[in-house]
Amino acid sequence: MSAKTVRAKWSIDSRAEAVRLLKGGQSIADVALGLGIPRSTLGSWLRQAHDEPAQGPTGTTAVVTADQLEIARLRAEIARLKKDCDAARQAARHFAQITNRVLSH
Repeated sequence: MSAKTVRAKWSIDSRAEAVRLLKGGQSIADVALGLGIPRSTLGSWLRQAHDEPAQGPTGTTAVVTADQLEIARLRAEIARLKKDCDAARQAARHFAQITNRVLSH
């Protein structure tokens, strides 16, 4: 029996944030690691963004400021840190359960 592959769905905001980070000078590898997105996916998004510039609400090309890039980078870092914190919390819970089992026997 074969396992069914589930593709991740990324919001338009997530894609735009990742592209902003890449255009801001961060490497594809760093952004991929920070956001948990495959490098090949980021490369595709960057090519698409180059071919079709982002449109603002009035149809004009969107301008990204240094502050917006910093906000996007910090949001990505917060997401990564939350993921790390959740992993540490799960590990602590697991080891506490093991310790309780050992002490109760």
